[in-house]
Amino acid sequence: MTKFNDLNAIISKEKIVTRRFVFDKSKLETLKKSACSATESTVKDPTRVEAVSTFIWSHFMEVVNAKAKMDSKKLFAAVHVVNLRPKMNPPLSDHAFGNLWRFSLAVSKPEENKDYHDLVFQA
Repeated sequence: MTKFNDLNAIISKEKIVTRRFVFDKSKLETLKKSACSATESTVKDPTRVEAVSTFIWSHFMEVVNAKAKMDSKKLFAAVHVVNLRPKMNPPLSDHAFGNLWRFSLAVSKPEENKDYHDLVFQA
């Protein structure tokens, strides 16, 4: 297995738009409950990040597939960049020298696009 180092393979050269969404605490709880409500769900207590990521990713896939001209389903990938400093034991200071991060790649196969309960597991 070769090591994956080519970020150009996943970063688009097209115009990228960034949006910031702020969720109320009550809405986050609702998203968490809906993310694990499916009987097939493998995650029983999703984190806020998992619940919100699942919500955004699943709705994005629905919109793109609805706009598709053909009946084919697309392959979707989501990338999360994670700051590992606070997750270390003991936590590393935010002012420590150097970068400490990792990106995580989650992929939804075309045949899995109809049922989103497993997205929370991937997020």
